[in-house]
Amino acid sequence: MKQHPRKKDDIYRILIVEPNWLGDVMFTTPAIRAVRKAFPEAYISCWSVPRVADVLRRNPNVDEVIVYDERRWYQSIGSAIKFVAEISNRCFDLGILFHRSFTRALVLRLAGVAETVGQASPKRRWLGISHLIDLDYNGMHRVEFYLKIIGAIGISPDGYYYDFQLREEDIKYVRSMLEFWGVRDNFVALVPGANWDRKRWPEENFASLAEKIVGELGMDVVLVGSGRDLFLCESIAERSQYRERVFVAAGKTTISQLAGLLSIARVVVANDTGPLHIAAAVNNNVIGIFGPTSPKITGLYGDLAGNNLFVPVGCSVPCYLSECINDFMCMKVITVDMVFERLVKFYEGK
Repeated sequence: MKQHPRKKDDIYRILIVEPNWLGDVMFTTPAIRAVRKAFPEAYISCWSVPRVADVLRRNPNVDEVIVYDERRWYQSIGSAIKFVAEISNRCFDLGILFHRSFTRALVLRLAGVAETVGQASPKRRWLGISHLIDLDYNGMHRVEFYLKIIGAIGISPDGYYYDFQLREEDIKYVRSMLEFWGVRDNFVALVPGANWDRKRWPEENFASLAEKIVGELGMDVVLVGSGRDLFLCESIAERSQYRERVFVAAGKTTISQLAGLLSIARVVVANDTGPLHIAAAVNNNVIGIFGPTSPKITGLYGDLAGNNLFVPVGCSVPCYLSECINDFMCMKVITVDMVFERLVKFYEGK
């Protein structure tokens, strides 16, 4: 196996194949930044699914986002052939596979991408990918995983923080929205949703936390998330005796606008979900709640690792169980007082 790609002067166009989930895309941003530093004059494109494209468009190190969902590959052979041809016509010199999909590796192979690097697998070895690295995907933080991939072609890290470029127009939009609702400048953002129900801190805990924030700190609470989190957020708000001070912004912002909102919050409290890591990119006062997933793998990273809230209960994590003999004690053992105590420290600037 070759140890390094061609000389940097020969790398003009780079295609980075991104993972499908918001948090994972944020985890790739330190690696993207390192690629940009290694190839400052190169044109960097990222291939992503639609739901994460806006995150990459807000990355200052990315020149272009190519949006294509590989599920279309199985629905229409014509669509697949057309996409392979499109990638081929772009004449990429280097392909970086952050996604573990065999299909995406196959696309790069069929498109004739000159050099390709990614995680090793039996199928990828069969494809003849030029740079394969054996990595334990479940044994290291995702940030480290993606940096290891580019390390296989001699690219060194350039810091471990996340990149997300805020736009003034998005901040203006959320300030206008919050002002219309009567939200005070000093507010806490709560993110009660997650793409997997078991990663959600109990709804009643978020409701109790909201009451303590308003009742004891005198701060407003804004509940945020996607449109599918709207019912959950409204239910939490309705539980509060301070209903007039708890506001629901779920489904009312784009990803860029959500980032703007999280950036101006005094504190952000979130489950292990994509917005947690967007918050980490734009706001240091963020608390992540972890139970069945491991903060060592998908938690806040680097300088913010101390903001992960996780209480071991003797289970192996991540577990990804739909049923649990311990009644998902890993989430229930994290009390409202524990989270509130952390939050107060941010509130007091400690």
